[in-house]
Amino acid sequence: MVSVVIQVFRQMVVVMGVIVIGMMVVVWVMMTMMTILVASVVIVMVMLTVMEMVVMVVLILMEVGVVLKVIVVVLVIVKMMVVVMDLVVMVMVVLKVVVVSIPW
Repeated sequence: MVSVVIQVFRQMVVVMGVIVIGMMVVVWVMMTMMTILVASVVIVMVMLTVMEMVVMVVLILMEVGVVLKVIVVVLVIVKMMVVVMDLVVMVMVVLKVVVVSIPW
């Protein structure tokens, strides 16, 4: 009787271990996917910002109205703030992934 209980307990421990490891793997994969997603978003944002910089330089060189210049500058500043926030989020996600993937 005792040996049966021990065997069942062993099997339960093995099953639990497999489930926990499986969940860890799933979480890690999801985090990696998130990181890739965020990275692609940041790359797109950086490309957009570079394009906006070019547009801003062109507009400044083209002697357009002051109002337009101010609008463009404000837009670029806002976009830069968004990019910085995105980068911070990405760093956090990457750190999380690194911390999770370290076998303690």
